[in-house]
Amino acid sequence: KQCIAQGHELGNHMIEDKSCVSMSRSEFLNALLQCERLIEQCDPGFEKRRRKWFRPPHGYMNANMSKILRNWHYVAALADVFPLDTEVRSIDWIVDFVLNQTKPGSIILLHAPDIRKTKSKTHKRQNNLAVLAKLIPQLLQLGFTIGTLSDLADAADAENRGKINQLKNDKTKKLHRSASFDLTTLSYPCQNDNHLITASSVSSSDDDENKVTAQQPQSTTNQQALQYAASL
Repeated sequence: KQCIAQGHELGNHMIEDKSCVSMSRSEFLNALLQCERLIEQCDPGFEKRRRKWFRPPHGYMNANMSKILRNWHYVAALADVFPLDTEVRSIDWIVDFVLNQTKPGSIILLHAPDIRKTKSKTHKRQNNLAVLAKLIPQLLQLGFTIGTLSDLADAADAENRGKINQLKNDKTKKLHRSASFDLTTLSYPCQNDNHLITASSVSSSDDDENKVTAQQPQSTTNQQALQYAASL
């Protein structure tokens, strides 16, 4: 609850840190929702979020997991910067690795600073407190902004909407230019009545605006001309 109050974001990483790929569909769904109910206790309204984040244990996914996650409005998130902090004990090495690998839009994977025992070994990750104390100021100094996965996804959505709108505007301008020029040429006969100037080879560049092709007469209505110009 304190994390949520401070602006952090919780995601579903399952209760047990073990791969889910061998689970049946029902086993995976039950385990997923069991963890979700625990998150709800700290972050009421989590289940109704537009995006619920899921990080697959050990990073392993399969088709059954993907389908269930989509049905329950989860988005799987991995990372592009992982300093293997479950194995490496050197604070400076981890910090240097992250600084060298991080770029705009990066997702950095650092584990909770705890000691966790598994069947095969004991993972000592308490050094990550010192890692974060050194890493965060240096990332900020380099001009990075640290945010949640939702912050990153929202920024990407806004950027994509801007690109789509720009493409639409560019296409609209191009179509308007084509329609205004091509309709004139399509309805303008040559001095030789046996030919009709068409826009079949007209370029949109200023240098080529007088480039035309003479073809045999056709039955061309204004509506056909408009459709032809709009298709260029």
